[in-house]
Amino acid sequence: MKHLRFVLLVVLFTSLMSVLPVAAQDDEVTLQLAWWGGDQRAAMYNKIADLYEELNPNVTIEREFAGFDAYFERLATQVAGGNPPDVLHMHQFRVAGFVDRSAMLDLTPLVDAGTIDLSKFAPGIVDTGRVDGKIYMVTLGNSAPGTHYNARLLEETDVEAPTYEWTWDDFVALATELAGKLPEGVYASADTANSFDIAFEPYVRQRGYKLFEGEAIGFPKEVLVDWWTIWQTLREAGALPPIELTVERMADGVENNVLVTGDAALMMLSGNQHRLYQQNTEDELGLTSIPRANDPEGRFGDVVGGAYIGLSASTEHVEEAAAFLNWFVNSEEAARIFNGEHGPVGNAEMQALIADQQQPADKRLADLMAFYAQDVMNPDVRPSAAAEVAAAYQRFYQELAFGNYGSVEEAVDAFFDEAEFILE
Repeated sequence: MKHLRFVLLVVLFTSLMSVLPVAAQDDEVTLQLAWWGGDQRAAMYNKIADLYEELNPNVTIEREFAGFDAYFERLATQVAGGNPPDVLHMHQFRVAGFVDRSAMLDLTPLVDAGTIDLSKFAPGIVDTGRVDGKIYMVTLGNSAPGTHYNARLLEETDVEAPTYEWTWDDFVALATELAGKLPEGVYASADTANSFDIAFEPYVRQRGYKLFEGEAIGFPKEVLVDWWTIWQTLREAGALPPIELTVERMADGVENNVLVTGDAALMMLSGNQHRLYQQNTEDELGLTSIPRANDPEGRFGDVVGGAYIGLSASTEHVEEAAAFLNWFVNSEEAARIFNGEHGPVGNAEMQALIADQQQPADKRLADLMAFYAQDVMNPDVRPSAAAEVAAAYQRFYQELAFGNYGSVEEAVDAFFDEAEFILE
């Protein structure tokens, strides 16, 4: 009888251990986890990591985070030094460079084996994590750039909020109207031309081009001339903050962003930031699309993006790191804590699960993504030097805005010369 009780206890213990999310239960393992974001996001990630350690006492998760640019600068240094984090966050604009350096683990065999379960992910969402047909990253949430606006400022100036169908001509007209009605020191729009990634890519696609074609710039000079001219026109109309203020606020946190502080009525940025910006301002925000092409026959050009999670190719703990990744994207506990931080999550069941706890800002993003779904496009894989090209774009645009070029055409020529040199 005693022997039978002992056997039953062993069977019960073995069964319990089999459902825990880490395969190797006996060995002490330390995983390094890295992400980008501020203190609010860090609190969320720490809660997730703490829970995983509680469920898996043999696993210790060391954590590090930084702002977006600083994160990728540090990650590049870690990769070069041979000490990258085991579990890392990735972005579709940066992944190609790390794949080219053999820094990202090919997750395809782990997905095929079911170690990382993507069965509840739509195939198109899984595909956003592929490079050359292989899965290198799994989405933590997908969104697309949108136009965020301060509803109070629009109401006080008696300016109607933009609709999903507005065009670039509408944007210029609305911003110009606002500039004539807003008090001194408050601007119609943040200067989104300062970014290579947010609104410029949809604009390029609306014109029938891509940011890159292989290892070359994918659009002609006249597209960039037209784009920068839009923003120079708004600058001359007093609709944009001085470039000095734009550059200064770029280095600040969310709390000092011109949209959050009420210093600008409109701002184009990633849709998944809408909740974060709403949380940091007392004013009600609204969310609409990036302006449509002026040509009614033009494509929308909207691009699905988001944040992703992957594994280092040099991790010594593939099984344990994969188990953590799988738990992160598929468990109810993590989904409840994460709460769509980067937009609607990939696992459809988890997205339905958290719908009851999401905020009005989340609903605005979901509505925008439903609108985009009719013509949304996945971003193209970018060349490994894409980040350098983006940095050059920002530098030349800022020089133009500071008045250091005689014309938009001159600044565009200088950018193209630099970009072609980088890409060669």
